[in-house]
Amino acid sequence: MRNIYLAVIISCVVLWGCNSSRGQESAAGQENLKEVSRRDLFRAFRNHKKVLMVYGFEKEVNSDKFVSQIESLRSDAPDISFELKEAKQVSQNDLGKRPLYLVGTVTGNPWIERLIPELSLNTIPEGFEFADKAFTDPSNVFQFSSFPNPFNPNLPISLATGVNEEEILKIISNTSAIFVWNSWGYEIYEKEERIIIGDFSQNPDNKWQVDKAVHIELNSEKVSKYQSIHFNFKSYDATISEEGLEQISQNCEGYLKELTQFTDTGENNEFKINYVIYPSTERKGLMTGNTDQVHIDHVSMEIHAVLNREYKGNYLQMENELVIRKLLGKPELNFMEKGLAIHFTKNWQRQGFRYWGSKLFYSGNLPTISELANPEIFEKESEVVFGCASALLVEFLIEQWGKDNFLNKYKNWNPLSKDLSTLEKNWKKYLSKHYEEPTKPNLDNHHFDFYKGVNFTHEGYQIYNGYISNHAATSLERFKNIGGNAVTIVPYSYMRDPEIPSFFPITNRAGSENDESVIHVAYQAKKLGLATILKPQVWLGRGSWPGDVEMKSEEDWDKFFRYYYCWIRHYALLAEIHGIEMLCIGTEFAKTTQSHDKKWREIIGKIRKLYGGKLVYSANWGEEFENIKFWDELDYIGISCYYPLSDKENASEKELQKGFTKVLNTLEKVAKTHQKPVILTEIGFRSIESPWITPHADAGKQLSNTQHQAKAYEIVFSALEKSDWCKGIFWWKWPSTLEKVNIEDRRFIPTGKEAELVMKKWFQKEGFGH
Repeated sequence: MRNIYLAVIISCVVLWGCNSSRGQESAAGQENLKEVSRRDLFRAFRNHKKVLMVYGFEKEVNSDKFVSQIESLRSDAPDISFELKEAKQVSQNDLGKRPLYLVGTVTGNPWIERLIPELSLNTIPEGFEFADKAFTDPSNVFQFSSFPNPFNPNLPISLATGVNEEEILKIISNTSAIFVWNSWGYEIYEKEERIIIGDFSQNPDNKWQVDKAVHIELNSEKVSKYQSIHFNFKSYDATISEEGLEQISQNCEGYLKELTQFTDTGENNEFKINYVIYPSTERKGLMTGNTDQVHIDHVSMEIHAVLNREYKGNYLQMENELVIRKLLGKPELNFMEKGLAIHFTKNWQRQGFRYWGSKLFYSGNLPTISELANPEIFEKESEVVFGCASALLVEFLIEQWGKDNFLNKYKNWNPLSKDLSTLEKNWKKYLSKHYEEPTKPNLDNHHFDFYKGVNFTHEGYQIYNGYISNHAATSLERFKNIGGNAVTIVPYSYMRDPEIPSFFPITNRAGSENDESVIHVAYQAKKLGLATILKPQVWLGRGSWPGDVEMKSEEDWDKFFRYYYCWIRHYALLAEIHGIEMLCIGTEFAKTTQSHDKKWREIIGKIRKLYGGKLVYSANWGEEFENIKFWDELDYIGISCYYPLSDKENASEKELQKGFTKVLNTLEKVAKTHQKPVILTEIGFRSIESPWITPHADAGKQLSNTQHQAKAYEIVFSALEKSDWCKGIFWWKWPSTLEKVNIEDRRFIPTGKEAELVMKKWFQKEGFGH
C-alpha cells in the first residue's frame, strides 16, 4: 500500500579470473580490484543502464520460466534496458561490455562453471563450500552482488546459482533482487529462507574478501513449533514458550472462527496457514527481506510476524486478510478487504480502529470515500490512515446494507461517482451519531527545560546498521551516557523535481527509514528516558534541496500542498500512536513558507487537531527563518542553524565567539517578536579545516580537521549557556551505527572525535540549559 522508492539498479558480484590458463590476467585483475569500490560499480551501472542477463538451465522448461519471470518484472525497472541471452549465445567479449547478471547451475551455464574455481564459492561433491562452511542441502541458492566483473573490473557482475534449477527460480521469483539495489555482497538461501548474509570488505588490506564482521548467520536461534487446526507455528523468538505458542494459537483460531461465522463459510475452511514468529523486526528483516511488523503471502498462505515488547498490545491480526481473501476472494476495491480485516482486529494499533478513526473524523483528517475507492490513491497513501478509515467505512456499509447484502456486494462493488456524494454525507452522519470525540493524551512524557539533543540519523541501509538494528540501540545508549536527553528521528521521502508536484512516498523498503524503524528508535529512546522528536524530511536529487521547491502555477501549488499534507498527516498519526513528544511539520521549504503562509497555517491547524504533542517547523537559516509569519501557530520556532561564524580560515576563538553572538542576536530577535522559544533543530560542523566558514556546505577538497570541528562546538555551547530564550539544541548528526572513525573522516558526525568530548562536557555541566 505504501509506495516504495526503489533505486532501480542491478545487484553486482565480483568474479575474477576464469581458469588456470588465465593466471597472469587473473592476477592483474585481482590487483585491479583494489582500485575499484562498490560506489564505483554503482556509478558504472547508473551510467550504463543496460544489463546483459546470461542464463543457462539444463531443462528447457526452466529456461522458459526464467525468461517469463524476467519479462513480467520489466515494469519494475522501466528506465533500464535488459538483454536476455542464453549462455551458449555469448562470447567472452560480450561479457565485459556492460553490467552483467549470470544465472543458472554450474552444469547449465558454462560461464558459471568456468568462473567457479576463481570464486570464494567452491564446488564440492555434495554441493558448495563458502566461507569455510559446506552447504549440501539441495535447496541451497547463492546470490553474490556488488563485485567487479573479471572481464572488465570497472563494471559490476551478479551471480545466482545453486544445485537445483527450480530452487534458483523460486528465489529469483520471490525476491526480485535483480531489479533492486541489493545492499548485501552475498546471500545464501535454504528452503527459500535466507540463512546467511554478508558483505565483502572495502578495507584496502583485504578488499573484496569476505568481511567477517558482517557475516551474519540467521538460522542460529532455537526454533519452537506448534500446530493447531488451521495454523502451523514456527517461532525463532526464544522468549515465547510452547505454552505461549499455544495461547497465540488459541487466539488465532478464535479470530478465524469469528470470521467464518460472519462470512457464513464455516464448512469451507479446510486450509492451513504457516505462521512464523521472529524475535525482532531486525531479525525478521534479515531473514525475509521485509521489516514490517507483520507481512503476509497470499500464495503460500504464510504470516511472518514480530510479537515482542515493542509491539505489546498491538497485535495486528494480519491473518484476517489471509482468511478473508481465502473465503471471499479478492475484491475490486482494496479498502473492502483491508477494512474488513481491521474491523475484526481487537486492538488495532493498541486503542482499536474506532478510537483512531474518531480522532481522524473529528480532527478533519479522515479521507473521503472517493479517495478510499481510488486504487491509485489507496496504493500510495498511508497504510495507517487509510487502513483505519477503511475499517470505519466497512463498519458503516455493514450497518447501512446489512451483513448479507454487504457480503453479496463485497467482491464486485464499485460505486458510481453520482452515488458517492450521498454516501459520503450518510457516512459522516453515521460517524457523528455513533462516535464521540476522544480526549487528547498528554504526550509530554519527557519534558525538559532544555533539550540536549542530536539528529539521530539512519546511516546504514543493510538493516543491521540502520534505525531498526541493535546497533541503533547501542548508539542511543552511548548518547544517553554523555548526558543527552533528546533525539530527533529523521525518516525521508523524496521529490523528483522541485517544480513539479508529486506524491510523497512513505518508504517501506527493508533497510530504509520505514515506520517500523521509526517505532524501534522511539521505543529504545523512551526506554533510556530520552525525549523523542519526529522530523520527517524530503530529499531532492540532482543537487536540489527543499528550498528549491517552487511551483509554476497556483493549481500546482494546490497539488503540492495536498500531497504534502497527506504525507505529514501519516507521521502525525504515527507519532500520536507511539507517543512521540514532538513533531516537526516541515524542514527548509524556504520558498513555500514565504509565498504561501495561509497554506502552511491550514496544514498546521489540521495536524494540531490530530496530534497531541508539541509542534515545530525547522526553517533554513537566513531569509526563511527571519521572515516566516506562522510562528504563532507553533510551540517552538525551529532553525537549521548554519550561519557562517567567520570568513577567516584561522579565526581566533574571540572572532568565532563574536560571529556566533551575532547569530544568536538574530535568533533572539525572532523569538521576542513572536513570543516563542527557539530550538536549534539542526546545527553542525564537518570535521574539516575551518568548518565555520560555510557550515552547511559539502566537504569539497577540504582536509580533515577534528580539532576545528571541536572548536566550533565549544563556541556554540559557551554562547548558548546564557540564552534563556533558546530551549534546545540538536546537533547534526549522531549516527545509528558506531563504526570506527578513521583520521580522514570529514563527516558531520562527532562520534569518536574530539567534538564528542565537548558535547559530553557541556551536556553534563551543572546548570547548563537551566
